[in-house]
Amino acid sequence: MMKRGMLAVCLAILIGAGCGIVAAQWMMAQAAEPAVAEAEPEDALTEQVEEIVAAMTPEEKIGQMMMAGLVGTELDEAVQELLTERHIGGIVLYDVNMRSTAQVRMLTADLQAMVDGPVPLFIAVDEEGGRVVRMRKGITPPPAQAEVAATGKPEEATRWALATGQALKAIGINV
Repeated sequence: MMKRGMLAVCLAILIGAGCGIVAAQWMMAQAAEPAVAEAEPEDALTEQVEEIVAAMTPEEKIGQMMMAGLVGTELDEAVQELLTERHIGGIVLYDVNMRSTAQVRMLTADLQAMVDGPVPLFIAVDEEGGRVVRMRKGITPPPAQAEVAATGKPEEATRWALATGQALKAIGINV
């Protein structure tokens, strides 16, 4: 039970890091632009999302709620079918799928290219830190969350989350 709790905390930190990067970029862009009514862009985005979802078939909507794993390091027919026929919404990568950052970057680009529609894939990895680390040779392994907590410095958690999130984003992982 403790491991699940730690997994949830770590996942939330990494997701937050990735979202934080996007949010920070958005906030910087907003600061550089003249002030516009706040509700207008949000309303337009909401409308766009509603249009995309309304145009989806029930099968596409269900597929968007599913994530699958890969067997190897490249696309195969089974994954292509999941993406094109079942419209799955995401892929989870594990060590067996990752040889190098260049290979993962190509794999994630190939996966995204298979998507036929306006919604990109979620591409996820279990990157908790400590003993659970993917791409040890390509990405600086984050320390265990207990080690970060032991420093007593919340900014250390932020620093590691941002560094890990940026490294993962650079190879096409967005969750």
